[in-house]
Amino acid sequence: MAYSPDGRFVLSGSTDKTLRLWDVATGKCLRTFEGHKGGVNSVAYSPDGRFALSGSGSEYFIRDSVLLLWDVATGKCLRTFEGHTFDVNSVAFSPDGCFALSGSDDETLRLWEVATGQCLRTFEGHTSRVVCVAFSPDGRFALSGSDDKTLRLWELDWEYEYDPEHDPLLERQAMVEKWGARNAEECRRAEEAWNHSLRGRIANFFTGKGRKG
Repeated sequence: MAYSPDGRFVLSGSTDKTLRLWDVATGKCLRTFEGHKGGVNSVAYSPDGRFALSGSGSEYFIRDSVLLLWDVATGKCLRTFEGHTFDVNSVAFSPDGCFALSGSDDETLRLWEVATGQCLRTFEGHTSRVVCVAFSPDGRFALSGSDDKTLRLWELDWEYEYDPEHDPLLERQAMVEKWGARNAEECRRAEEAWNHSLRGRIANFFTGKGRKG
C-alpha cells in the first residue's frame, strides 16, 4: 500500500492482479488499475502524486516480473519496465520522480529511468531475494533488505570507476592473512572488525559493481 503525497488517497496492490485507488475519507474505491498478469506485490506514488508504480510476480506458469507505470488520474498504463527474471517484490520512486528502484526474487536491485523505462544499472550482491528497497531523501543512496538477513546501502554514483588495485574484498583477505599468520585469535578479531566496518561502508564496496542494463 502507499499513501498519496497529500494523504487523501491510498493505493493498494493485490493477488487479484489489480491496483485500487481509495478515498481515505470515505473508504470508497475510486479506480481499479488492470494490466498485470500476476499478483501485485508492491505499489508506490510519484512525489507529485500524478503517477503510480507497481511491481508484480508470477501466476502459475505465467511470469509477469515487470514494473508498470500508471497515470493515476486516468488509470492508463503508460509504460512497462522489463528486466527482472523473477518476482518484483518492492518498488520506489526517487525523490525527484525521475528514477525508480525495484527489488526482486532474482537477488538484484535495478535502477530505472522513469521517462523511458530503460534499466540504467543492475546491483548485485545479495545472496537471496530482495524484499524491500528505498531511496535516501537526497537521492544519492539506495537501501535494500533481503532474505539473506542483510541490509545493503548502495551509492548511486554512476561516474564511479572500480579500482581493482583497491578491491575491498582483496584487502580483507590480505588483512586476515596478515593477522592470521601471527595468531588465530587475532585473525578472528580482525575478521569481526572487518565485517562490522563492511556494514557501514557497503556503499563504497558495491558502487562499482553494478552493471549497466
